[in-house]
Amino acid sequence: MLGVTLAGLAVVDPVEIAASVALPVLIVNRRAPRNERLPSALQVAPGLYVAAAGISVAEAACLVRQARRKSVLPEPLRIAHLTAAVFARGESRGRA
Repeated sequence: MLGVTLAGLAVVDPVEIAASVALPVLIVNRRAPRNERLPSALQVAPGLYVAAAGISVAEAACLVRQARRKSVLPEPLRIAHLTAAVFARGESRGRA
């Protein structure tokens, strides 16, 4: 099984998700995957790793690079991180 752990709570299978929704799936992390079963993980920027399913490695890297603006994270994930921080702590600490 190809899977990615989210916050240590659950394993997500990007291949299964991509197949079930008929859309590409990208999982973006700041840290390198610790699971040797992630052969599709690739480093697309310093400190940024992506697991891709339903899309080629080259296309996934291109999409992530195009979505980056102010940080290493793609802009939609940066905004989601900032928004989640506000809801969780009442403020953002500028890590995104």
